[in-house]
Amino acid sequence: MVGLTDIRFHDCRHTAATLMLSHGIPPVLVAGMLGHSISILLNTYAHFIPTMQDQAAKLMDDVLTPIPIDFNPKT
Repeated sequence: MVGLTDIRFHDCRHTAATLMLSHGIPPVLVAGMLGHSISILLNTYAHFIPTMQDQAAKLMDDVLTPIPIDFNPKT
């Protein structure tokens, strides 16, 4: 033995899901690959996709922020 710990098959699935989600693979695709429902996937792995919350907030900010209009343009 070379001093490595045992790795279960489930650990490999968990690592694969975490890597895919953290690299922006859509959760519905990851769920399908793992054979999970989307709700099981999100309940289990949602904490691995923290940037998605930031992306969603930025999108809503971009959509809802009025476009500034300069009524006194300098010519």
